[in-house]
Amino acid sequence: LDWLLDLAHKTNELNTYRGEINVLAQIFNEVWPEQSTFAELAGANRDEIDAANAAYQKHYEEWSQAIDEHTMATFQLSGDQLKAMEDSGELHDYLENLLKKPEGNLQALQAGNSLAAVQIEEIRQLRELAATAAQSEITQQMKAEKQEEAAAAFHNAATKTDILGKGDTNEGEIRIHR
Repeated sequence: LDWLLDLAHKTNELNTYRGEINVLAQIFNEVWPEQSTFAELAGANRDEIDAANAAYQKHYEEWSQAIDEHTMATFQLSGDQLKAMEDSGELHDYLENLLKKPEGNLQALQAGNSLAAVQIEEIRQLRELAATAAQSEITQQMKAEKQEEAAAAFHNAATKTDILGKGDTNEGEIRIHR
């Protein structure tokens, strides 16, 4: 009787969990409606998945291109502003006035330290990216080698014959069966 009550209790808990999961899925789909596409792909065939991947890749490339264009525009704007300040002499005058005061020297040192910290962080991120790219390339090469080895092993197993009657190799004497 206890096991039956325990089973009923666990069934009730499972029904509660299922209800909670359904509510969370509804909330998720309402908050991020564009993500419901992934749920629809759960029962999709290979062609539908390939079409969804192509659409996602196109969307990602368009988004990436827009980000690159905006980033480039921002750098051009800030570069143009610095160039204009430098050409007009404003930058030189500003720095000269800044360095005449002790607070200005401190600000200049802090700005220099901040720029150095940014450069160090960018170098660290670049090293991480290079290491990740190298590791990815090595992993892909190893995978390709494993696939080639597996294909060669499959080919060898598929073409192996026992025509000479010596087990699984072709070495040995020929037996004539009469």
